[in-house]
Amino acid sequence: MDMEKIRKYRRHLSQLILLSFVVTATSLILSRFPQTEYSYLFSAHILQGLIILLIYYKVRRMHAEIKEQHASYTDSLKPENVTIEQVINQQERSSEAQTQEHEDRFNHLIEQFNKIESPEYLAKSFLSRMAKEFSIVQGLFYQYNPNSDSFHPIADYAFYGQETPQPFRLGEGLNGQVARDRKTLYLSELPKDYRQVISGLGKREPKYLTIIPIVFNEKTVAVVEMALFSNLDTNPLMMLEKILNNLSNHFEK
Repeated sequence: MDMEKIRKYRRHLSQLILLSFVVTATSLILSRFPQTEYSYLFSAHILQGLIILLIYYKVRRMHAEIKEQHASYTDSLKPENVTIEQVINQQERSSEAQTQEHEDRFNHLIEQFNKIESPEYLAKSFLSRMAKEFSIVQGLFYQYNPNSDSFHPIADYAFYGQETPQPFRLGEGLNGQVARDRKTLYLSELPKDYRQVISGLGKREPKYLTIIPIVFNEKTVAVVEMALFSNLDTNPLMMLEKILNNLSNHFEK
C-alpha cells in the first residue's frame, strides 16, 4: 500500500486538530471578557467552522485513499491476479506484515495451479506463464511413467527441432542426471548446435538452460527444461523450484 499519502493526511489532520484546539481556546478566553468586540468572536467562530470543514474534508480523503489502497491490495491477492513475478521478485522483508504478504501471494499462486487437474494442462499452463513473465523462450515438461520406467514429454513451449522430444530414463543425458540426482542444473554456456528459437524475426540460439526436477516423496516425478536468452538469478530459480515442488502431487502416477 502507498503509505506515504496516508502519512501526509495524518500530518495534515494533526496540524488542523491542533489549530482547532488553539482557536477554540482563544474563543473561550475572549468570551470571558465583556469588552471583547463582537467582530473578534465572530471571526474566531468562522475560523473554527472552516477548520472543522477542513478536518472533515481531510478525513473523507484519507478514508477514500485507505479504501482504495485496501481494495487494490485485496484485488492483487486474488488467485487469478497473482503472478509468478510477484512471488519471485521478492525484496528484503522489513516487517512481519510484508513477510505475510509474500506468503499470501505464494499460497494464492499455488492455489491457481492447484485448480488445474490435468497434469498436461498444468504443465502447459506453467510454461506459458513463465514465457509471459520471464525470458523463457523454449520449454519442455516431462512426466515419469512407471509403466515404461521413463520420463515422457507432456507439454512444450515454442519447441522447434528436427526430431520430436524423446523419453529418457534416470541417468540418461542431462535431464536423466537431474532426475536421478534430484538437483537443479543451470547452464550458462550452451553448445552452438543447441536448439534454435524461431520467430518472425528470425533464428536465435538460447544462452542459458535450466533443468528442474519435481520431487514427490523423495522421488522425481517430473522434469522441466527451460531455455532462456537472459540470465536467471539464484533467488528466482530457487523460488521456481519451490513452486514446482509444491505442485509435485499432480505428477505422481
